[in-house]
Amino acid sequence: MGPDVRDPREPEKSNALPQSPASTPSPDPDQINLATSTTGLSREGALRELLDLSTSSNVSRAVERVRHEGIFQYFSDEEISRLCRSAKIVTISQGAELRTERKGIYVLTQGSVQCYLKDAAGAHHPLSGGGPGQVFGELSFLIDRSEMHEAAVYVEAREPLEVVRFDPQLFLSLCNGSLGAMHFLLSEQVRRLSFMN
Repeated sequence: MGPDVRDPREPEKSNALPQSPASTPSPDPDQINLATSTTGLSREGALRELLDLSTSSNVSRAVERVRHEGIFQYFSDEEISRLCRSAKIVTISQGAELRTERKGIYVLTQGSVQCYLKDAAGAHHPLSGGGPGQVFGELSFLIDRSEMHEAAVYVEAREPLEVVRFDPQLFLSLCNGSLGAMHFLLSEQVRRLSFMN
């Protein structure tokens, strides 16, 4: 055999230097094969897992901004971590209503609101304002619906808002374990009502 001919039974040799693990380029996130993940999830499951991690991380950052204000000061870091796993960030534009409607318990992390009591005739009676760390939507989970009257609280965004929506069952179970958190929720209700004429 001449020098140009390679025996097909021999593996092909490369003149490139071997790369150390530290110099191996990391994969492009857009090129990662999501069809097989380390947890054995489908492509859709792996995408959902990545989105959940991203969402949980964003929620954690939002909560960290108000970690020592409002209700969060009464929760441990571990309790907050548990809450953040299933929470979602909701953004509301200025002048729009924060509609809670038994979808969750909301904590304001950025912006400010004006609360009104909206009666059965649709009239708005001013209550207090609110800022970061304040809780909304909890009353519908604390009071039996048969005891609720025709009036409802209307929460209007004074500026663009960022709120975090938490699972009500988990949120209230953590509140039930904390005298400080329950006191905070009661104080919030009294403060809102104290602004009524």
